[in-house]
Amino acid sequence: MSRIVVLSLIAFLTTFSFPAAADFVRHEEFQPSVTYDSSWEIMQNSLLSGGSVVASKTPGAKLTINFTGTSIAWVSYGCPCAAGIARVLLDGQLHGTSTSVDTTRRPQQTIYRINNLTNAPHVLTIEVTSDRHPYGDDTYVIVDAFDVFVPGTTVLEEYSSAVTFEGEWNYFSDPVVSAGKHVAARSAGAATNVNFTGTSIAWISYQCPCSTGVARVLVDGVVVNDRVYKTTDERLPQREHYRVDGLAPGNHVLRIEATGESAGDTPWVAIDAFHVKL
Repeated sequence: MSRIVVLSLIAFLTTFSFPAAADFVRHEEFQPSVTYDSSWEIMQNSLLSGGSVVASKTPGAKLTINFTGTSIAWVSYGCPCAAGIARVLLDGQLHGTSTSVDTTRRPQQTIYRINNLTNAPHVLTIEVTSDRHPYGDDTYVIVDAFDVFVPGTTVLEEYSSAVTFEGEWNYFSDPVVSAGKHVAARSAGAATNVNFTGTSIAWISYQCPCSTGVARVLVDGVVVNDRVYKTTDERLPQREHYRVDGLAPGNHVLRIEATGESAGDTPWVAIDAFHVKL
């Protein structure tokens, strides 16, 4: 029988509800797919996606995301301070303009969406202009995250009904991880089973000096790697930890087993989510 130890704030978990599965992949502004220069300021708040946004009111400042998918949505923070108007460019061509100005504070608001793209690599650029909306009190352009629709891709959170646990796992709340929480185990014998339908699955983790545990990965009862680990001196949320490709179409079971060994500071093995492709 599994034992889940909840180390998070109960108020946080009961105030917000998160989908156990989604058909889009969220890119936070601090992930490698998003780049920007020093004219963007980092602002933090627990109500934001990933706990932070970047904002700029410097004309000409640009933020770029590289993505593959058929649709992308810009998630921002609506407030009177966000009256700056930005140009939105797709693959180098002007697509439109947008602002997240609002009379009240509204976190995680989708303010611009582009649909009907070819399922291929694209580049979206947000460029700050000198223009402003007349009803705001400051000219910030704010970027919180991007939601990218990838056909045939499903995101399974660790608390999905498709994911089961054996042994002792600990729940942690942190705004920088997918859906605001993840699980981790450090004892040999702890295991996670993921039932999925698809040809590929990626294990998403929170990589940091504290999660350098060694895991064994099996698919359909067969070991595919008996020493999976990552070592880093940084805190890197929502990173791909391990991927299995080339599976036959149909139902499969991914199993992750904590070995109790460590390749670095501690034996913690962290699980944030899974990305499944049909």
